[in-house]
Amino acid sequence: MTSRFYATYTSPLGEIQIESDGVVLTALDFRESRGDAADKSHSDSETLLLRDDKSLSSGDKAGLHIFDEVKTWLDAYFSGCQPRHTPRFRLSGTPFQLIVWEELQKIAYGETATYGQLAEVVAVRRGKAKMSAQAVGNALHKNPISLVVPCHRIIGSGGQLVGYGGGLQRKEALLALEQGRASWLDGCKIRSVPNVR
Repeated sequence: MTSRFYATYTSPLGEIQIESDGVVLTALDFRESRGDAADKSHSDSETLLLRDDKSLSSGDKAGLHIFDEVKTWLDAYFSGCQPRHTPRFRLSGTPFQLIVWEELQKIAYGETATYGQLAEVVAVRRGKAKMSAQAVGNALHKNPISLVVPCHRIIGSGGQLVGYGGGLQRKEALLALEQGRASWLDGCKIRSVPNVR
């Protein structure tokens, strides 16, 4: 049985639950997006808190340097600056989901694509004439590593914001953050935070 470790990161848009096998990031999502089942699933496991600029030191938990990597990435991301280094992570899913998530990672910081555009790319990868945008949407819904694997960058065909597990207000705030139009930032510093809970 694989060990699982959890941490909580307090972001300007709500608490983020982080999961690791002790070596790499295996899940990351806004806490309320995962539901009560996720909270209960690790009641007997160790939860490590990463709050108020306090990160785990190597002496706190040997082998869990991944939480420092993730915290550094999240700190940079939520300051309105594109993170320089992506934390080490491992995705688990079906072959189709893995292709969707791999292509999703190619959408640059501050950019967006539609479900249809992503479906076209996935169809080419799979050697198919076309692919259902709904099938792609279903794979996005199963994305275990939100933000790092940026499902919030996928929008509807008319440019509308649709289908984000963290909520549409949060999706709008994330896109505004990446595109430099977040009114709640002052350069790379947080001023007041919108209510998205």
